[in-house]
Amino acid sequence: MQAEIATLIDRKDIPEDARITLEKFRTSYINRIKEIKKIKQQLKELIEESPAGILEVDITKRKFISVNNIVCERTGYTKEELLSFDPFDLLEEESKDYFIKRQMSLLSGEDITPRHANFKIRKKNGTLFWISARTKFTLDNQGNAEKATMVLADITDQKKAEMALKESEEKYRTLFESIPDLMALMDLNGYLIDCNNRVSEFIGYPKEELIGKHFIELNILTEKDKRKYDEQFSELPSKSDIKPIDLELNDSLGVKHNFEIVPTLLMKNNRIEAIQIIGHDTTKHRQIERALRESEQRYRRLSEAAFEGLIIHDQGVIIEANEMYTNLLGYELSEILGSNGLEHAAPKSRELILKNILSGSEEPYEALALRKDGTTFPVEIKAKLAKYEGKTVRITAFRDLTSQKKAEEALRESEEKYSNLFHYSNDAIFLHDLKGNILDVNQKVLELFGYTKIDIFSLKIADLHPPVMLEASKKAFETIIQKGFVNFEIDFMKKEGKTFSAEVSSSLFKIGSQKVIQSIVRDITERKRAEIALQEAKEKYQMLIEKMEEGVVLEDVEGFFTFTNPQTVTLLGYTEEELLNKHWSNFIVPDYLEMVRNETSKRSEGISSRYETVALGKDGQHIPLIISATPLHSKEGDFEGVLSVFTDITKIKEVEQRLWESEKRIHQIKLEEERYHAMSSHFLNNDLQKILFALDLLLHKYNTSYELDHEIIKQLRKIVHQSSRKIELVSKIFAVLQSELPYKAEKLNILELINETVEKFTSLSHLKVIEVNESTLSSIRLEGDNYLYDAFYELLFFILNSNYSDLDTKKSKLLILIEASLLPSNFCISIRDNYSQPIPQLISTQLTSPITEKWESRGHYLPIALSSVIMKRYDGTLKIIPLDPKGNEFQLLFPVKSVHHPLNPLS
Repeated sequence: MQAEIATLIDRKDIPEDARITLEKFRTSYINRIKEIKKIKQQLKELIEESPAGILEVDITKRKFISVNNIVCERTGYTKEELLSFDPFDLLEEESKDYFIKRQMSLLSGEDITPRHANFKIRKKNGTLFWISARTKFTLDNQGNAEKATMVLADITDQKKAEMALKESEEKYRTLFESIPDLMALMDLNGYLIDCNNRVSEFIGYPKEELIGKHFIELNILTEKDKRKYDEQFSELPSKSDIKPIDLELNDSLGVKHNFEIVPTLLMKNNRIEAIQIIGHDTTKHRQIERALRESEQRYRRLSEAAFEGLIIHDQGVIIEANEMYTNLLGYELSEILGSNGLEHAAPKSRELILKNILSGSEEPYEALALRKDGTTFPVEIKAKLAKYEGKTVRITAFRDLTSQKKAEEALRESEEKYSNLFHYSNDAIFLHDLKGNILDVNQKVLELFGYTKIDIFSLKIADLHPPVMLEASKKAFETIIQKGFVNFEIDFMKKEGKTFSAEVSSSLFKIGSQKVIQSIVRDITERKRAEIALQEAKEKYQMLIEKMEEGVVLEDVEGFFTFTNPQTVTLLGYTEEELLNKHWSNFIVPDYLEMVRNETSKRSEGISSRYETVALGKDGQHIPLIISATPLHSKEGDFEGVLSVFTDITKIKEVEQRLWESEKRIHQIKLEEERYHAMSSHFLNNDLQKILFALDLLLHKYNTSYELDHEIIKQLRKIVHQSSRKIELVSKIFAVLQSELPYKAEKLNILELINETVEKFTSLSHLKVIEVNESTLSSIRLEGDNYLYDAFYELLFFILNSNYSDLDTKKSKLLILIEASLLPSNFCISIRDNYSQPIPQLISTQLTSPITEKWESRGHYLPIALSSVIMKRYDGTLKIIPLDPKGNEFQLLFPVKSVHHPLNPLS
């Protein structure tokens, strides 16, 4: 084209302005050609240095057109070797068949849409590795595919993870099915999600018919355990401590079995996904064995490998990005270009990415990418430096690791699940090859057989049996090889030579390419002993019935006796022949027939009951009885009769009568005591009122006539005042004695109560003679009522009244000290003085004893008597300690239950 433009320029018939235009066009054209060549060269360099494998294939000729350096690195071939190959020669056979069919489809123009595929490539050294390829096609003039451009990603590690997960799940499924216990998965509403073959065998229905049914619909729960199931399983999601549950289940033949049910909550992302149930049949065992408690969860398959996203950035600023990168992050290309690449990384990964950028590292590493919607996902980042438009830039490839991370986590969980079931099972578990060589054992094997792990790996399975069992062991091996599984009983021998019986469940499966046998061994020594014990128990039960002190009878559905034990014969006085085939109504006192008839009508409804009635002996004697009656049912649930146990309560009735009479006498004594208190108070009040009245008259007479001097009048007034006070004290004592218990208690601030009392006495005596130690009292709250005030008041009054005349009002000596202490058995408030005359021991004992006919008030000590009565009202005690040479200490001892204090554990 340049030559044609030059020819036109050289023509003389071309106008000058046209020639100038053509000259400019030629110069522009030449510059554009140079620019295009430069861009092509840059693109070629970018492709060569890209961390992703990029190649171009001629579809019609089956030849490589171009390959970049990373393809050569991953295959081990040079670029010259690859360009000389048929691309199909690098493929593994199965992958080659797929691409041959794909080529035929492309050449015929049937399907030219872009594709991605996973396949295996053979390296130069002969090893295979997995590749994920994204392909775009170049079409010829007829619209058929002519060339293919492929971007490759190595997914070998991901495929290995998928294979490992599959093997792990196969091992877990084998263990799940080979466990001899019932094992099932239920949703939170109680509907069956999955179960092992043992459940299907137990219920008698194929597994397909059980899945999706509610646990209650399976009809394996007995009537008495249905309510227990509803209560226990409805609370499972909210429980923090889940314990085994004992249930009674019916098998396919209607036989009842006792089961220990071990539920486990299966968690996924901190949410309850399902409930795993392991049921261990404990009918034949004396000890509950620890059930398998490991989770079984559903795992998702690994998603297809993500393709690599590519960006070109200059000092972090993105100047180019491919479609996969924008798809991964959820942006449009226009939003990506010109942005800083660190903005597309999660904050916690930005420092790591920046470090790699600044160091120019080309080693792959992992980080978290940030999508447009704010979510993050793991990626593998690979980067290289390259020249682009005259600049040194960094080409970075991003591979989405989400699926790979999920696969690794699923594999880890699956391996952990299998490992836990294997190592922590309560059953001994062996893994051995087809020759009997032991490959692995769990801890239970070592505990059961007494070997170390090193010792047991030197043995074969046959070495663990006594010689007489070798033939049986050989037959079991043959059955496993033929059927793939076997359940049988056989004897084993421990290291010390002791033999034991065991139940063995063996299954054949593959680990990789090797066939192995997994055998679960359960010691059934206790079960064998239980069977013997059961037979002995039956014999003991028969003897027990014969020797029981209670009467035992069996009735048919109509109420006729079909069995009686010897005690029934002795109790009623009839012979066994006279009782059998007779109706129960012949042996009940007529007045009680209707009541007993109402009770017996409950049996056909399945209701047990316990009631009292009166039986009629052969000699006409009335015999009071307690009857415990239980309905009997057949295996099909039909009512078959009644089991009744008679207990003679004649002696109990006699004791009840004596007790009633005793309570009646106690009530009468109490009434007499109350009358005595009332009469004593009444007579004493009358006498005191007469004295007081006479003193008032005498005082009035002499006071008006001035016949007595001032001192005599003063003494008379004192007598009148003391008499009035004694009347008041007697009335209060009577009121306390007559008050009903329990009283309405309040939490009283004991310090405030004491201080109020102290202030009152200080104002009366004009002396500061009382000191209160407030350290303990300040935090005490005491249950009590208004009488508590009187108890303090009267004791302080007694002390002051006894010492007032001796006090030195000028010196104001300390007279009374009030302290408190919280003891383990009680709370003590101590009121002590050092001036009063010590109260004689005999009088102090009487003052703190219950009031009886011999009790003497001693007149002067009525205030102390009132305090003593009030303390008894609080279930407490007033203790009087005479001091030497002068003074008394009054201790008010309250029960700890009535004290509220931070140090009191009963508060």
